[in-house]
Amino acid sequence: MNSREKKLITLVLFLLVLLVLYYLVYRPIKNEERKLESEISSLQQELDDLRVEYDKLPEYRESILLAQENIEWILEKYPSGLTQEDAFFLLFQVENEFDDIKIETLDFTDVEILNYSDENNDENTARSLKQSVGTSLKFEYSDLKRFLRFIESYDDRIVLEGLTLNMEPEDDLMSASILVNMYAIASESRPYEPPTFDPVDIGNPDPFIAGEANESEEVVVRPTDGDGDFFIRLKPTESDIDAQIIGRRNDDNQSTYVRSDLNQEVSAIIRIYEENGQYLANYDVQGDFVEAVLFELGQVLEIDLYSSSRLGADDLSAMILTVFNQTEEILYLNTIEEDATNPRLKIITSEGKVVVE
Repeated sequence: MNSREKKLITLVLFLLVLLVLYYLVYRPIKNEERKLESEISSLQQELDDLRVEYDKLPEYRESILLAQENIEWILEKYPSGLTQEDAFFLLFQVENEFDDIKIETLDFTDVEILNYSDENNDENTARSLKQSVGTSLKFEYSDLKRFLRFIESYDDRIVLEGLTLNMEPEDDLMSASILVNMYAIASESRPYEPPTFDPVDIGNPDPFIAGEANESEEVVVRPTDGDGDFFIRLKPTESDIDAQIIGRRNDDNQSTYVRSDLNQEVSAIIRIYEENGQYLANYDVQGDFVEAVLFELGQVLEIDLYSSSRLGADDLSAMILTVFNQTEEILYLNTIEEDATNPRLKIITSEGKVVVE
């Protein structure tokens, strides 16, 4: 091997070493450098964006505080719960505001859940609620604008959904069919307090113990014919008849009966009034309604209650009763039978002269 060949071999080996160094050392380092430069560029862009957002932080905090104030302002307009008692309370507020108003009928739906704020179902999960209330009223035309202002300025959130007016020329009154929607926002963080009604005089809590009479007062025994004009019968759902019934006495065809057969506390309304010298009644049990039931008044105006004892803790059959006595007579609610420890009948309020015995 001559010197020329040695030089050529040396050159080839040198080139091979350079080639190996390029692919195994330089090129990977260069690729990593380009990658790092790209990451630096990307991070720099994120840093610039974060600096811009950081500069806006006071503005964001102010917007959050403003949003919280708006949320609190909105929540103040919505009650934290909604039950049938709220519908009754609205009606009684209308009666207190308008002395001459006459309530003909009342109907309301079950409380409906419109939507949830999220799907976590924790203490921060809010539910929007809705209940529709329909009623028929009679009042003077001058009270119409006052009534609309009353609805608009009511403390809780209610919306007038429908209003139909008709003039009654015979008594110069307007008859109105009104539908309003009541709304609420409920959550575990907003405890609900039901409305408070005026207490109802239930008479002597123990009918077998005579009350103390003042010697200077004359003890008056009220007249009775021993047979109420209407009756309320409350039984467990396991019985052979419906659990909740209201009806007129001596109705063999049971055409005046309204019924419900639910193992729960149901809502009922009974309205007794006088028209053209005749006594009539409207009543409703959980949406089963009958109106203008004509009856002959005996010595006194009476409703007899027959409520059997509960079968146990699972026997939930009961009734929340609202009574409207729009006559000059005293309406006596006679408790013939009732569960002594857990009564099935609850009167949340009444209008007119009502005595519970």
